[in-house]
Amino acid sequence: MWNDLVIGTGDKGNSAIHLFAIKGEHSISENRVSYWISGSTLLLNLDIGMVIFKDTEEGKQLGQMIENKEGLDKIRDFLEGIVLKNLSLFELKKAIKRAIEKSFQEGKRLKRSAKL
Repeated sequence: MWNDLVIGTGDKGNSAIHLFAIKGEHSISENRVSYWISGSTLLLNLDIGMVIFKDTEEGKQLGQMIENKEGLDKIRDFLEGIVLKNLSLFELKKAIKRAIEKSFQEGKRLKRSAKL
């Protein structure tokens, strides 16, 4: 799911390390050339993972936010804006359908466990 949305081009690398500089619960990692953002980091609940290359405008902005120790809420807002601006309508609809199905399945699971 890391490649649902890729901002920039090149070799994103094959591993990344969690960014502990950002306080709070998130799944943002980095390597030498890119940031990896798990969908669980975003509040959109769409499970869209993305890679942002550090040499792109978005990557530079994210890097500056991290350097300035911006809060997680502000970083999430920025990342969600990137998703909504760059994801195709087709991919956005697919992600929404996945989120609805996931929520429906979770509701069914909870209902079953409540009956036990």
